[in-house]
Amino acid sequence: MKLLIIVISLIFFIINPIKAIDLKIVYIDTDKILNESKAGIDIKKQLDAINKKNVSKFKKIEKELVEEEKKDFSTKKHSF
Repeated sequence: MKLLIIVISLIFFIINPIKAIDLKIVYIDTDKILNESKAGIDIKKQLDAINKKNVSKFKKIEKELVEEEKKDFSTKKHSF
């Protein structure tokens, strides 16, 4: 059984050799794409707008929660 697996493996590697010339390794600079392409700049602007909207929304919620906490704390303080 081992011999059969070895023979099949050898035949496969002999018939289908991988050549180093066929392998191409590339590097994509995503920072350059985002900062210099029109699409990248547009997407970055959209993401910044969404981020500002979310930050303001969360600050409003935080302010409401702090006010509610102060209100709850003052009522508990008077109940003792």
